[in-house]
Amino acid sequence: MHREIIKIDKLVRSKRRTLYLEVSTDAKLIVRAPLHCSNKIIEKAVENDRDWILRRQKYEREHCKPAFPKKYITGEEFLYLGKSYKLIISATSGVPLIFTGINFVLTANYAKNARELFIQWYSKEAFRIISDRANLYSYITGMKYKKLRISNAQHRWGSCSAKGNLNFSWSLIMAPLEVIDYVIVHELIHIKIKGHSKDFWQKVSEFIPEYILRRKWLNENQNLLTL
Repeated sequence: MHREIIKIDKLVRSKRRTLYLEVSTDAKLIVRAPLHCSNKIIEKAVENDRDWILRRQKYEREHCKPAFPKKYITGEEFLYLGKSYKLIISATSGVPLIFTGINFVLTANYAKNARELFIQWYSKEAFRIISDRANLYSYITGMKYKKLRISNAQHRWGSCSAKGNLNFSWSLIMAPLEVIDYVIVHELIHIKIKGHSKDFWQKVSEFIPEYILRRKWLNENQNLLTL
């Protein structure tokens, strides 16, 4: 019987302490490993998780919605808190990029820097809203974090460091607020429980009972949360 070979599409070595396997939205396997982790250990980890990897790759190929590169033209839609808003190119808006609550308005003279302007706007909004929600859920869960930072991570929505610092991707601000809340609670619980054990998910469910639906939305729509 043929046994499918699992290919490592990308190996990233860094000063991290643990080995981490990730399947990207285009079904590629990414391995994040400590600097001195041997190839033998990496291969063993991949083999041990082969069933999960194959299931995840199959899911990504079948369920994830395709993303299309943004053109930054009038009428194009951009997500913010789970809703789509059309872009208007204006010759006289006065500022590079603004959000009116109804549309995004981009000044024509800044069109060549449109992507950077959107990232700056999303990052600022992400810090404002995610900080506020993190403080709320920190109080509700009793999990105290030290610092909160907005990162440029792609498809790694949040992380919790060993020191209790939280990191969230700016692109998370495109998702609905209830999905953002799930990611925040997920990372707050990691302050106390590091792995994804049964106890971890039980703790998450105490504060987000429908976390499975919110996680499913994120998995199926993650390709859309990009520029």
